[in-house]
Amino acid sequence: MRFTPSGDIVVDRWGHVHGIWDFDGASFLWVSPGSSEPVFRTGNAETAVLYTVVMLVNGLTEPRAG
Repeated sequence: MRFTPSGDIVVDRWGHVHGIWDFDGASFLWVSPGSSEPVFRTGNAETAVLYTVVMLVNGLTEPRAG
C-alpha cells in the first residue's frame, strides 16, 4: 500500500493494483483499476478494511503454499 500526494490509498499486491481508497469527508470510496467511478462506498472504516481484505484474497494470482 502507498499514499498518493492527494491522500488516496493505493492497494497493491505483487505489483498489481487492486484498487484505490478515497475519502470524501463522509464516505470511503473504492475505485477499481480501469474504473473512473467508485464501485463500493461505505461510511465505516471497519467495512473498508474488510472489503480490502476480500479484494486481496479474490485477487490472488500466485499459488499459496499449502
